[in-house]
Amino acid sequence: MVLLVHLDIADLGMKLVQVGWLFPAAVAVHLIGIVFMARGWYEVIDPQSSRAGFGEVLCAYWTGHVINSLTPVRSLGDVLAGTILKDRGRLSGEELVASLVLLNLIASLSSLVFVLIGPLVCALAGFHSRVSLSLLLGFLGILIPVVLFYILLRMGLADRMIRLLARLPFVRFKDPETWITKARAVDCRIREFLTDRPVLFLRSLFSWLLVRLLQMLEIWILLYALLPCAGMPELVLLAMLSQAGALLIGGFLSFVPGQIGVAEGGSAVLFGMIGYPPVVGLSMELVRRVCKLVGIGVGLVLGANQFLRSRSTPSPGGL
Repeated sequence: MVLLVHLDIADLGMKLVQVGWLFPAAVAVHLIGIVFMARGWYEVIDPQSSRAGFGEVLCAYWTGHVINSLTPVRSLGDVLAGTILKDRGRLSGEELVASLVLLNLIASLSSLVFVLIGPLVCALAGFHSRVSLSLLLGFLGILIPVVLFYILLRMGLADRMIRLLARLPFVRFKDPETWITKARAVDCRIREFLTDRPVLFLRSLFSWLLVRLLQMLEIWILLYALLPCAGMPELVLLAMLSQAGALLIGGFLSFVPGQIGVAEGGSAVLFGMIGYPPVVGLSMELVRRVCKLVGIGVGLVLGANQFLRSRSTPSPGGL
């Protein structure tokens, strides 16, 4: 709201109109990115303990993606997606937890790669070096938690968490030993994947790197429309810098529901810092917000289809 007060609304409207025919291209790139997110999850699910095909995983993940886009706790949607598959008998509880933990680790690693590469390339190219170096310092801020998370996974995070919770006076487990056994199974599955399945790990990481690349392409498409006088190298570097800033800001302010106002404000400030009109950054993120709304709409349709299919499938006891 503060941005809208200080910026020229007419100029903002002209910028949004300026996107024009490139808007469908940005939407298409955004939707393809969600498909690769689901593919990244599919790759970490153990085929020996799952009967879910990629189509089922895609529908479940996209449904959960809607919840992630609208709630401050972004993992809620992942849990919903896993629960959909689990309730259909496609996934065991232990595999559900292990695959979601691995998914979040790999997604974080892909963010780290682009938060590092974007500012580093810009700094080496002399493209707004001071801002680029500042973003590199932010990279260190998200690197440490990811490294600690990986170390804890190797040490048996689930088992340690259950044992810690069992010691709390206000937490009561009906059967603590059963919970500990399941937690150990989750830890074993995670360690096995990280140690014995490097190909699947790399395939999942590759899917998520494609997601980040598509997000950068989406930004580039919009900047191409909003800055028609800019050259191709400038647009590429600006897209890399913008994406790194968006990933950093989104990571530090992930508690904001749907990142509403975070991305818009962050991009406007970033563009102002590097000498571009803040309205360009704001316009870009507003269009990206509409792309996300289209993705949410697709997710709602898939979620409704999932619900109707579950209602129409008779339970075993009802036969």
